[in-house]
Amino acid sequence: MNYWMFRVSEKFGGNRVKFCLNNNLIYCGWNLNMARDPKGILTQFPWASKMAIKFTYIKENDIIIMPTYLGIAIGEVISKPIYREDLDWKDTLNIKWLVKSYPRKNLSSKFQSKLKYFGTFLNLNGFSHEIKDIIDNPERTLNQKYSEVKEEFENKEIDLLTAHINKRNNLHFQDREFELFILHLFELEYGLTGTQNNQKQEAKDGKDLTLGIDYDDFDINIKINIQVKQHENNENIYAINQISKSDASDPYTKNVVVSTAFFSDKLKEEAKLKDVTLFGPNELARIIYNNFESIDEVYKAKLNLYSSVGILK
Repeated sequence: MNYWMFRVSEKFGGNRVKFCLNNNLIYCGWNLNMARDPKGILTQFPWASKMAIKFTYIKENDIIIMPTYLGIAIGEVISKPIYREDLDWKDTLNIKWLVKSYPRKNLSSKFQSKLKYFGTFLNLNGFSHEIKDIIDNPERTLNQKYSEVKEEFENKEIDLLTAHINKRNNLHFQDREFELFILHLFELEYGLTGTQNNQKQEAKDGKDLTLGIDYDDFDINIKINIQVKQHENNENIYAINQISKSDASDPYTKNVVVSTAFFSDKLKEEAKLKDVTLFGPNELARIIYNNFESIDEVYKAKLNLYSSVGILK
């Protein structure tokens, strides 16, 4: 038996985490028909990433740990990979959910750090004892009910926060100040460090921020190029085109657009084609909510949250 973190991305629309919990499955959008042998998949789709092929590593009776908005869900795999023609993300595994809501703050600090891993797939065998304790804890049912009520309340707060930051007049940032705020948020949430680029550099390669993190044990550096937009209502294609000028050919480099405006389904598809990750107001709201106590007081004042009744009282 193995223990796998499987992150279900919501960058391309839909409340996919909730869908997985309600429909007793996990799924991914590579649509490579993972029910087949990995060699056969790579023969037909030579561009398929190693991350995608790892979906075939998951076996029946393995344990899945799926990050949720404020914690994790834990389930047991009860099927081989299934190719679902009736879903837009077709590669699926049926799951028996054992714990649908467990708060992240109750996990060990090392476990919490592991969950900050930005990828889709990660082996968590080193945390098997902690995961078993969560599953077997006789007080889990009561804790789960409390967690679900708490999560529902916090989701309502995040919805209010999302609406707040989507309106330009609610925020008191100049554009360059807002870029520094995003740098601050990504440092808090992901442990990334970086710099704000000058406007001449941004005009050349489309990135307002350059962030990264070193993994010395693996001799790799992850680099994130970010285009920041402080817009309202709906975003346009310009931001995606801007950041696409940055070179992201290295497998450890990612182009990202962060905006207070919403991304339409059409823009999400365009971003997927250009391999650009999108952070809209909902994603920003969750990061702000999760890290509010640690946010610099100057930035808290510029967020102007206290003008919106009910947010982060």
